[in-house]
Amino acid sequence: MTCSETTIEVDLASSGWFTFSCTVSTSMSSAFAANLRWTATTSIVGESSEHFLTFTSASGNSQISSLSGYAQDVGNHQLLLTVSEPGASNPMDTVTVVIQATDSNAPVQIEDETEGSVMDALAENTMFQAAFAALVLFVLMGTLMIRGQSRSIRDQERRMERAAEIRQNRGLTDLPSRELIQQQHLERRRERNGSLFDEFRRSR
Repeated sequence: MTCSETTIEVDLASSGWFTFSCTVSTSMSSAFAANLRWTATTSIVGESSEHFLTFTSASGNSQISSLSGYAQDVGNHQLLLTVSEPGASNPMDTVTVVIQATDSNAPVQIEDETEGSVMDALAENTMFQAAFAALVLFVLMGTLMIRGQSRSIRDQERRMERAAEIRQNRGLTDLPSRELIQQQHLERRRERNGSLFDEFRRSR
């Protein structure tokens, strides 16, 4: 058995219809009968899935059968054609025909590779990596400074609350200002630093 085409391209936008022919030949001189069947997937619909062929002295040793159908889904679909004697379990010959179905009306998806290529280039750029690392370090340092300032403000608030509590216990009504507390705190720090420096000079 031979077929006119083994690969057929169809477009679902124009019905997806296809047709081809297969020739079955025999060397037997006596009368002979054969069944030509095709096995398709659910994506292929055929007009007829079986052809009964008879060979006589009048018909000759070859007969041609036309097969047609249409595809329902996009993709490659295989048609398995077999020819066998009636009642036989094993075929005498097989041929596979591939239906390549496309849809010209389907939207074309174009992948945007620009974004990916830009990101790859930036990832490979050492200057960009260094700048990014510096930016991260700057953000971290700023965060630490803000946290330090917040902690200093909280300490000042605690000192003012403590001073107010002490003055209230002593019967004093005027509260010290925040500037006074800060000034006293700086003076104590200077005195402590100066005493440490004097001890260092005396030790030398």
